[in-house]
Parts: sequence; structure tokens; C-alpha cells
Amino acid sequence: MTLAEAQEQGHKLALREYGSMGEFIADMDNGAKNQHWCAHPSPAWNGARSYAEALRIIRDGIPKYQAEIQSLVDKVSVELPSMQDQWVADVAGCAPIVPAAIAGLPDNMLRLEQQETSGVPLRIFVSTVYSAGCELEMIARRGVAIMALLESLAAKRPVELMLFADLDYDGRGFASPVVRVDSMPLDRTALTAALVSPVVSRMLMMSWCGHNAHYTGGWAWGTEPTDPTAQALTREALGAKPEDLVLFGAYLSERDLILKDPVKWVQQQVALTEKGLQDG
Repeated sequence: MTLAEAQEQGHKLALREYGSMGEFIADMDNGAKNQHWCAHPSPAWNGARSYAEALRIIRDGIPKYQAEIQSLVDKVSVELPSMQDQWVADVAGCAPIVPAAIAGLPDNMLRLEQQETSGVPLRIFVSTVYSAGCELEMIARRGVAIMALLESLAAKRPVELMLFADLDYDGRGFASPVVRVDSMPLDRTALTAALVSPVVSRMLMMSWCGHNAHYTGGWAWGTEPTDPTAQALTREALGAKPEDLVLFGAYLSERDLILKDPVKWVQQQVALTEKGLQDG
């Protein structure tokens, strides 16, 4: 199913891109912060006693996790391809560029050429969402592993990093802010607050969805975040290319690799990124 087909079938969509965490927070003042996730938080679930405390956590980050993140990074090996096949226009090639040929341009054929890609940013989309039953300790461990992955990749290539929430719109669609995080270098302060703590997910992003869409408390597209169709629709809605890395929201249990063996999980995600770059 394509995104257009899903919308024809009544799956609603509400996405808005923000150029920074600061821009996203400023927009929360337009009413979203008055939703009950922000207005009446529970520290054991939302991660903060108040909206003001959530903003302080986002501003200051959570430094106590940096040593744990660095310990994971030190155990990971990352080798990303520096060359990639790219289609280029030339006077000779294996496929015509019809408009160029009609216009009489000399470079009217396409050919494959190995080009340097080490300076091309990796695009990474990270969901801040996890199931309602996930406790703060599990959320923190997931966040540490994702931070270690981001740190490892950013050490080898520039990255473009977007945070999102794969939450529902009216039970069947997809609602989410898409928040760009400074990543050259990585904004570790905002990222630890967003990934190791639930304040961004369970306060800000849920409130945004409640204000800008009819969020009913479920996953995007009305199904599990592991569903292949839902993941394909989410990727298309986000504008993710095949080579882009997308980390979807998830249920968490001690059986999950990200918690059971975070080093192996990070290495697995690195391998997927390498493959995506080679195939892309």
C-alpha cells in the first residue's frame, strides 16, 4: 500500500517539520502544552513533575549517562563505504536522457560512476516512542544504545538527524512532529533528553499530537510498529530514502536485543547502515 492509497482509504496524516528542538518547543506554546500529557504529568511515566521541569531536562540534558554511552561506543567497530555508484550524465552511457537529447545537449546519456561519499550526510530518523508499559529504566537503556549508535556513525560520517513519534491520528493514521536535531556535531544535550528520558515522547510529542490531530493513544496506522506495511507508510510519509536509517518505536522487553546485548544491537544497526549505503 502506498501513502496515497492509505489516505484514500481514510488514514489521516498530520506531520510538521521543525528545524530545531527550540523551534519545536516554541510551537508548543501555541496550545499543545495545555494538553493533559504536559499539563498533568506523572513523573513515574512522563519523566518530569511539570512542563517546566521537562524543558529544564531538555535544556540541560542528562550528563550521568555519557560514560555509559562512551563505553558502548568504545566496543563498536564502524567501517562505512567511502565510495558509491552514482548515475552521472555524459556523452556516452547505457541509458538516454531524453529531454537532454531533444534539447541537443552533449551530455545526454547516463552511466554509473564510483564517487566519493564520505562527506555525504547519513540521514537518520529516530522514533522517541515506546509502549505504555515500558518503565523508565528500560527507556534509559534503549536511549543509551541509540545514542551509542548515533555517536558511532557520526564519528565516521556527517549525519542529519530527525526525531519523530509514530503515533496515531484518529486511530488509523499517522501524526508526528519531525524535529531536526543539530548533528554536526551531535547535540548530545537535546538527544539524551529525548532518548534516555520520556519527557520528549510522553509529554511534548504526545501533547503535540493531541493538539494537532485526534490522537487516541495508539500506534501509527492503527497497528504494531513492527508491521512491514506500517513501516513502509511511515518511511514514505517521512520522506526517507531506501538508504536512510529509520528506527521505529517499539515494545520493549528483556528479550529484545537492544536491551539484552546493546553492543550487538549497535553493531547490527551499523551493518544495516553499511548495506543501505552500498545498495543505495
